[in-house]
Amino acid sequence: MQVSVTAAEVRNIVLRVLSRHGAVVQDLSEIEERIRISDGRRVAHVFRTDDYMAMWMIDVGLLQFYDAEGNMLVTINLMLMSPAGRVAA
Repeated sequence: MQVSVTAAEVRNIVLRVLSRHGAVVQDLSEIEERIRISDGRRVAHVFRTDDYMAMWMIDVGLLQFYDAEGNMLVTINLMLMSPAGRVAA
């Protein structure tokens, strides 16, 4: 099941959450983004800075954040967020 959240919304959530956890990023151009493809389908987006990583698992609607050591910082269930909640995340 795919979540009805746009990639642009997820990118903005990533920027805000990473900033809250101490990442020094001013805008999205400072976050490297890669897309994972499996069997011809887009299954995940991976976002990286020098010290942090976030992964959006599209099919399950989860957005997970990790520090430089690989410790999980937070998981956001995008399926449970209202459009207003996405703005606030």
